[in-house]
Amino acid sequence: MIQPRMLWRAQPIVRQAMRWYRINHEAVARLEQQAREIDARPPPIPKQRGSDRNLLLTAIGLFATAPLITYFWYEHRKEHMGKKKQDLIKHLEERRERWLSEKE
Repeated sequence: MIQPRMLWRAQPIVRQAMRWYRINHEAVARLEQQAREIDARPPPIPKQRGSDRNLLLTAIGLFATAPLITYFWYEHRKEHMGKKKQDLIKHLEERRERWLSEKE
């Protein structure tokens, strides 16, 4: 434990820092008291780790649902992209007909 009077006799750098930051003996005593209070606190109780059963159930659920989700996503995308492709082809045909009619 550092005594305030020991700090005053410490190296000149410490004395200079105490002047610069306006640290007095009362502040040092308060800091030491706070340090003792912090040291007196009981250590925090570590959190208990969850069981591996939940991890296993999550993995099984993911493996079971991944093919279904992939299938429905693929079907939805196929339908959506099919509509989009048909709309694009229709639009291009209209533009082609307009271009041909302007050319004549």
